[in-house]
Amino acid sequence: MTTTRIENQRWTVDRGDRKPSVDIFLAGLHHRGRVEREIYVHWLDASSPLTSAEARQVARALMAAADAINDIDEPDCVMHLTDHT
Repeated sequence: MTTTRIENQRWTVDRGDRKPSVDIFLAGLHHRGRVEREIYVHWLDASSPLTSAEARQVARALMAAADAINDIDEPDCVMHLTDHT
């Protein structure tokens, strides 16, 4: 049985000169007729805090991702905060 990695929609909060950008994307694994979908948040780090405007953009992107994953008739959703420390 083959396992297939799926990457779907992506949202990016561009922080301009403040690096790095925050990427939020949907991904999942298709295995044995089942798809486990996940929301990934790439690069939130205490050494590079968000401004209030950036936090609002991240929140809107997370809500959009949650809405998009709910539109896919799959109930399982896991949120990952990737840590690069």
